[in-house]
Amino acid sequence: MANMQEIQVVHHKDKYHRAKLWQIGLFSLNNAATNLYLFGFGFVSFYSTGLLGLTALIISQILGYIRIFDGFIDPGLGAVIDKFDSKFGKYRPLIVIGNIITAISFIILFPTHLVSDGWKFPVLVLALIVPKIGYSLQASVTKAGQATLTSDPKQRPVFSMFDGIFTALIFTGGQYFVTNFIYPKFNEYSAAFFAEFIPMIIVASAVLTVLAVIGISANDRTEFFGIGENNAKIKLKDYWPIIKNNQPLQTLAMAGAFVKLNTQLFSDQVTQMLIFGILFGSYQLSGQISLIMVVPNILISMAASAVARNKGLKWSYVTWLKIVPLS
Repeated sequence: MANMQEIQVVHHKDKYHRAKLWQIGLFSLNNAATNLYLFGFGFVSFYSTGLLGLTALIISQILGYIRIFDGFIDPGLGAVIDKFDSKFGKYRPLIVIGNIITAISFIILFPTHLVSDGWKFPVLVLALIVPKIGYSLQASVTKAGQATLTSDPKQRPVFSMFDGIFTALIFTGGQYFVTNFIYPKFNEYSAAFFAEFIPMIIVASAVLTVLAVIGISANDRTEFFGIGENNAKIKLKDYWPIIKNNQPLQTLAMAGAFVKLNTQLFSDQVTQMLIFGILFGSYQLSGQISLIMVVPNILISMAASAVARNKGLKWSYVTWLKIVPLS
C-alpha cells in the first residue's frame, strides 16, 4: 500500500514538464517585442495629422476600423497556429514571420508622406492593416507557447512576472526616452523624428525576437505541444460552436478586449499630449512620471506573480477584476 502511494506521488510530480527560469525570461521577451510595435503605433496619429495632412477625426475612424479588423483576424490566426508545424518547430517560424511582417509594414508606413498624393491614402490604409496581421501572429504565440515551455500551473505565473517587468520598461521607460531625448531634438513630430525613432523600434524588436526564439527553441517540438499522437483533424468551422456556446470563454475574451482597449487608450501619444502637454503644460512630464512608475509597476508584477503561484491564475484574475473597479 505504501509503495502504491509512493508511485502515485511520483507520478503526480512527473506529469508536468517544466522550464528553466532563463527560458521563461527569454521567451517573455516575445511579448516585449510586440509591445514595442504597439508603443510605436501610438505615434501614428501624430504622423498622419502632421505629415499626411489628415484630420484627427479621419485617422481616428481609420484606426477604429483597423481595431475591428484586428478582432476578426485573431480567431483565424489562432487556427493557423493550432495547425502549423515545420521542421523548425511550431512557434519559432511564426514568431520570426510575424516580426518581419510588422517590420516591413513600419518601413512602408512611415515614409508614406513621400508617396504621390493619389496613393497616400491607399498606402496608409494598407500599411495600417498589415502590421496588425504580423503583430497578432507574433503576439498570439506568446500565450500559445507558454504551455510548450511549462505545463506546471505553479510555474506559469512566472511568465506574468517577467511580462509585467518588460512591459513596464517598454511603455514607461520608452515614454521617458522619447519625450526627454528624441522629441526635444526636433520639438515636433517631423519626418526627421520618425526617421530616427522608427529604426530604433524595428531593431530593438528584432533583437528581442531573436532572444525569444532562443528561449523556446529547446521545447519547440511536437512532444511538448500537448496534442501528442491524438491530434484530431479540426476545421475552422469547428471553432464556432466553441466560441458560441462557451460563456466563460466569451467573458474572458471580453475582459481581455476591454483591458487591451484601456491600455491602448492611455498609451496613445495623443492622450499623453492632451493630458501632459496641454493640461499640465509639459509633454516631457509624461516621461518623467512614467519613469517614477517603473519601480512600483515592477514590484506589483512580482507581488501579483507570487499570489498567482499560491492561489492560482483564475483566483488571482477574478479577484483583481473585482478590486480594480473599486480603486
